[in-house]
Amino acid sequence: MPRLTPTGRKLHKGRPAGAARGVFRKVGELLRRPKRLSKSDTKSERAEKWERRKGPRLDPTKDPGSPQAYRLDKARKVHAPDGVFPNGVPSHWKREEIEQVASDVRTSLATRRNEPFIFGREDGPHREQIRRQEDFLKLLERALESR
Repeated sequence: MPRLTPTGRKLHKGRPAGAARGVFRKVGELLRRPKRLSKSDTKSERAEKWERRKGPRLDPTKDPGSPQAYRLDKARKVHAPDGVFPNGVPSHWKREEIEQVASDVRTSLATRRNEPFIFGREDGPHREQIRRQEDFLKLLERALESR
Protein backbone atom coordinates (compact mmCIF):
# COMPACT_ATOMS: atom_id res chain seq x y z
CA MET A 1 0.00 0.00 0.00
CA PRO A 2 1.49 3.41 -1.00
CA ARG A 3 2.23 5.99 1.65
CA LEU A 4 0.06 9.12 1.54
CA THR A 5 0.49 12.77 2.52
CA PRO A 6 -1.93 14.33 5.03
CA THR A 7 -3.98 15.62 2.08
CA GLY A 8 -4.22 12.13 0.54
CA ARG A 9 -1.57 12.45 -2.21
CA LYS A 10 0.81 9.61 -2.99
CA LEU A 11 4.42 9.86 -1.82
CA HIS A 12 7.18 8.99 -4.29
CA LYS A 13 10.41 7.91 -2.54
CA GLY A 14 9.29 9.68 0.65
CA ARG A 15 8.46 12.95 -1.09
CA PRO A 16 5.16 14.27 -2.47
CA ALA A 17 4.61 13.41 -6.10
CA GLY A 18 4.11 16.01 -8.85
CA ALA A 19 3.23 19.68 -8.33
CA ALA A 20 2.69 19.31 -4.61
CA ARG A 21 6.46 19.11 -4.02
CA GLY A 22 6.88 22.87 -4.36
CA VAL A 23 4.00 23.58 -2.00
CA PHE A 24 5.37 21.22 0.64
CA ARG A 25 8.85 22.68 0.23
CA LYS A 26 7.51 26.20 0.82
CA VAL A 27 5.49 25.10 3.85
CA GLY A 28 8.61 23.44 5.25
CA GLU A 29 10.62 26.63 4.78
CA LEU A 30 7.94 28.67 6.50
CA LEU A 31 7.91 26.33 9.46
CA ARG A 32 11.69 26.62 9.87
CA ARG A 33 11.74 30.44 9.75
CA PRO A 34 11.72 32.37 13.02
CA LYS A 35 8.31 33.87 13.64
CA ARG A 36 7.81 37.61 13.77
CA LEU A 37 5.33 38.80 16.32
CA SER A 38 3.77 41.65 14.35
CA LYS A 39 4.34 44.22 11.62
CA SER A 40 5.40 46.77 14.23
CA ASP A 41 8.37 44.54 15.09
CA THR A 42 9.61 44.77 11.53
CA LYS A 43 9.22 48.56 11.61
CA SER A 44 11.22 48.82 14.81
CA GLU A 45 13.89 46.56 13.34
CA ARG A 46 14.12 48.84 10.30
CA ALA A 47 14.32 51.90 12.54
CA GLU A 48 17.14 50.30 14.54
CA LYS A 49 19.08 49.50 11.37
CA TRP A 50 18.60 53.10 10.19
CA GLU A 51 19.87 54.50 13.48
CA ARG A 52 22.91 52.24 13.39
CA ARG A 53 23.70 53.36 9.84
CA LYS A 54 22.77 57.04 9.82
CA GLY A 55 21.80 58.14 13.31
CA PRO A 56 18.33 58.85 14.72
CA ARG A 57 15.65 60.21 12.38
CA LEU A 58 14.52 63.69 13.28
CA ASP A 59 10.98 64.71 12.50
CA PRO A 60 11.01 68.45 11.62
CA THR A 61 7.35 68.79 12.64
CA LYS A 62 8.27 67.87 16.24
CA ASP A 63 11.41 69.98 16.55
CA PRO A 64 10.58 73.31 18.31
CA GLY A 65 13.46 74.99 16.47
CA SER A 66 12.08 74.09 13.04
CA PRO A 67 9.59 76.32 11.18
CA GLN A 68 7.78 73.17 9.93
CA ALA A 69 6.65 72.58 13.52
CA TYR A 70 4.34 75.61 13.32
CA ARG A 71 2.29 74.68 10.24
CA LEU A 72 -1.50 74.49 9.97
CA ASP A 73 -3.13 71.13 10.64
CA LYS A 74 -6.34 69.81 9.04
CA ALA A 75 -8.45 71.84 11.47
CA ARG A 76 -6.64 75.02 10.29
CA LYS A 77 -4.91 75.49 13.65
CA VAL A 78 -1.27 75.82 14.66
CA HIS A 79 -0.01 73.82 17.63
CA ALA A 80 3.33 74.18 19.38
CA PRO A 81 5.25 70.87 19.23
CA ASP A 82 5.93 70.76 22.98
CA GLY A 83 2.80 72.71 23.97
CA VAL A 84 4.64 75.99 24.53
CA PHE A 85 5.36 78.61 21.88
CA PRO A 86 8.96 79.93 21.94
CA ASN A 87 9.88 83.21 23.63
CA GLY A 88 11.74 84.35 20.53
CA VAL A 89 12.19 83.57 16.86
CA PRO A 90 15.22 81.35 16.21
CA SER A 91 17.98 83.26 14.42
CA HIS A 92 18.45 80.56 11.76
CA TRP A 93 14.90 81.00 10.36
CA LYS A 94 14.82 82.73 6.97
CA ARG A 95 12.52 85.66 6.23
CA GLU A 96 10.28 83.51 3.97
CA GLU A 97 9.89 80.91 6.73
CA ILE A 98 8.93 83.57 9.27
CA GLU A 99 6.38 85.02 6.81
CA GLN A 100 4.88 81.55 6.24
CA VAL A 101 4.64 80.80 9.97
CA ALA A 102 3.12 84.24 10.63
CA SER A 103 0.52 83.64 7.92
CA ASP A 104 -0.32 80.22 9.41
CA VAL A 105 -0.62 81.70 12.91
CA ARG A 106 -2.97 84.44 11.60
CA THR A 107 -5.17 81.77 10.00
CA SER A 108 -5.08 79.74 13.20
CA LEU A 109 -6.10 82.76 15.26
CA ALA A 110 -9.03 83.49 12.95
CA THR A 111 -10.15 79.86 13.26
CA ARG A 112 -9.84 79.89 17.06
CA ARG A 113 -11.68 83.21 17.37
CA ASN A 114 -14.61 81.86 15.32
CA GLU A 115 -14.95 78.64 17.35
CA PRO A 116 -17.05 80.17 20.19
CA PHE A 117 -19.61 81.29 17.61
CA ILE A 118 -19.68 77.82 16.04
CA PHE A 119 -19.78 75.77 19.26
CA GLY A 120 -21.63 78.32 21.40
CA ARG A 121 -19.13 78.50 24.24
CA GLU A 122 -15.64 79.72 25.13
CA ASP A 123 -13.56 78.47 28.03
CA GLY A 124 -10.41 79.60 29.85
CA PRO A 125 -7.91 77.26 28.14
CA HIS A 126 -9.24 78.35 24.75
CA ARG A 127 -8.68 82.04 25.58
CA GLU A 128 -5.23 81.19 26.94
CA GLN A 129 -4.26 79.46 23.68
CA ILE A 130 -5.44 82.50 21.70
CA ARG A 131 -3.36 84.77 23.94
CA ARG A 132 -0.25 82.57 23.47
CA GLN A 133 -0.67 82.60 19.69
CA GLU A 134 -1.17 86.38 19.65
CA ASP A 135 2.08 86.81 21.63
CA PHE A 136 3.90 84.47 19.22
CA LEU A 137 2.51 86.43 16.24
CA LYS A 138 3.83 89.70 17.77
CA LEU A 139 7.28 88.10 18.08
CA LEU A 140 7.14 86.97 14.44
CA GLU A 141 6.10 90.44 13.25
CA ARG A 142 8.92 92.08 15.24
CA ALA A 143 11.38 89.64 13.72
CA LEU A 144 10.10 90.48 10.23
CA GLU A 145 10.58 94.21 10.89
CA SER A 146 14.16 93.71 12.01
CA ARG A 147 15.18 91.51 9.05
